[in-house]
Amino acid sequence: MRLSLFTACITASSATLLCGVQGARRLLRRPSVAMCSDGERLPLPPFLTPLWKEDAELVVSMTATRAALADRERVIAVVYDIGGPINQLLSLSIQKPLPLSAHVSIRLYGKEIGYDGEVEVRPVEVMEEMMSGSPRVFLDLGPPKLSEAQLDALVQRLTTEWTIATYNIFERNCNHFGAELAALVASTPPPPALFKPVCELTENLLDALPPWRQQLGRAFMQSFTVFAIVAWSWATKGKKDRLENSVERSVT
Repeated sequence: MRLSLFTACITASSATLLCGVQGARRLLRRPSVAMCSDGERLPLPPFLTPLWKEDAELVVSMTATRAALADRERVIAVVYDIGGPINQLLSLSIQKPLPLSAHVSIRLYGKEIGYDGEVEVRPVEVMEEMMSGSPRVFLDLGPPKLSEAQLDALVQRLTTEWTIATYNIFERNCNHFGAELAALVASTPPPPALFKPVCELTENLLDALPPWRQQLGRAFMQSFTVFAIVAWSWATKGKKDRLENSVERSVT
């Protein structure tokens, strides 16, 4: 009975979000390129201009060079598109174009730090392998104001503040965590225009829907996303652990 009720809720909520929608125009553009200091050309993701719009030039100017990416003592924000073809379905559901399903993490001292219901710290090499198929942009936030030991202490504190119990798909997700962490570790505070559009993707996700559908959609999406995050974390933990062990063996 509980399973049937759960299934019915999912079906009804999904149908409510999807009904009456005629279609969504395609936002993605052909990738542009950024010139590295060493002369190499780095492809930029197709979501860059649709997401940052008039601030796209600022973002391009902050794109990390290969030298910066290789520097352990450089704060790098990574904005991934983890949605793929799901973005088009979500665009239909919310009745407006969605340029990407964003995930933000921060790299520093050879670690990539992110939040998906819990704070996770992995070697950069592990996340490069795990996220290899996701379009992304690397943003150079400059040198850190924390030592590696201070960063570890900060992450320990954030682990108690950013948990599955405090997760909110709309207002307290991985993008908000990444923006907060960037401000805490970078010597120069990131410009507001850098993370604001990324966080607003979820904050304003349902604003094109009628109020009654927004209310229903928020309740359903929050519950379902928490369930999905727990399942995803469980499903990927083993692979991440194996990759991390492999990285550690190669170093030693």
